[in-house]
Amino acid sequence: MKQPELILAIVDPEMHQSAATRRAIELARRCGARLHLCMPVFDLRIHAVADLVDPEVEQLARQHYIDQRMRWLAEWSAELASQNLRTSCEVLWARKAHEAVINTVRELSPDLVVKDLKRESFLRRWSTIKTSDWQLIRLCPVPLMLVQEDAPILPARVAAAVDPVHPQARPTELDDRIVRSALPMAMAANAELELVHVFPYRRDDEGMSAKMDEVIERLRREDAEAFASFARGYSVPAERRVLLGGDPVKELLEHVEASGVDLLVIGSQYRGGFERLLLGSNAEGLISNANCDLLLVRPSGFTGEPAV
Repeated sequence: MKQPELILAIVDPEMHQSAATRRAIELARRCGARLHLCMPVFDLRIHAVADLVDPEVEQLARQHYIDQRMRWLAEWSAELASQNLRTSCEVLWARKAHEAVINTVRELSPDLVVKDLKRESFLRRWSTIKTSDWQLIRLCPVPLMLVQEDAPILPARVAAAVDPVHPQARPTELDDRIVRSALPMAMAANAELELVHVFPYRRDDEGMSAKMDEVIERLRREDAEAFASFARGYSVPAERRVLLGGDPVKELLEHVEASGVDLLVIGSQYRGGFERLLLGSNAEGLISNANCDLLLVRPSGFTGEPAV
């Protein structure tokens, strides 16, 4: 499978090496990929100076803010270059960080984007993914790896969640892209790779008619056969195939927790028009609740732009 040739790492504007940047560096090193360090920055206090004080003062303060981070980033990039890594870097002033990242993706066409999965507190009790991160998640046209704050440098166990059974609801091409994205990650990390599929029904003898039980059992057999056929196409042995039954989000989250999956690779079906902003309930549920890293894969043809 094709290894990534260009990795785009999103760098924290607070100027520290995060779990995501460490992951991107190690992947670039092992894959022989070029690494581009991109730091979107914005400071509302500086932005407000233009209206409150003087536009020229705002421009000077903004440039100082950018230059300070660019010096730090350039020094780090030079250090990585001394380790035989091909690197480049940039600092982008952008009120909407996701727009700056998407523009960079369209300009550079990286094979992978790596970013920290950041959460913000809500009413001091709950935490949720930042709005800007959701925008990037929904619009990024290339594989996007979201890295948890306490993640290891590389995953030890990778799971690719596929659903090759219902092409009407989801094209099989997306499952091919999921596996083709998961395999290079597992190879680079020397990690175990498994395929996971969830049959969306669970047999429940209590209160179920014999006829309905028979239908569910027939569908389950067909589902299992289709999954096994898909796995054989990628030479995935039986012991690396996980077939679950029930609610997909619940079952996948429980499997991740129980089996120690470090990286879950999932797909999101493309939708046109306004619905392009929607990932689907399963993908959003997994991204919101998974305690492992995630690699989100979109189908071919997805650009993140409105349908014409």
